[in-house]
Amino acid sequence: MVNNNVNLDSNPVTIYYQNICGLKRKTDELINSMSPNLPHILCLSEHHLKRTKFDQINTEGFKLCTA
Repeated sequence: MVNNNVNLDSNPVTIYYQNICGLKRKTDELINSMSPNLPHILCLSEHHLKRTKFDQINTEGFKLCTA
């Protein structure tokens, strides 16, 4: 996920990596653990979501991508 609301010219790039072991019920907890300084790039492994469900996750300010 890439945070679209950050000006990279004036800020150092921050990356947050988490092996989330299932994202479906952890999105609020995840965002709260990073607040107030959200990273520019959020990388989550083992999210266990199918592509059809991935778009239903609330990720305001981030652009989602998955492999």
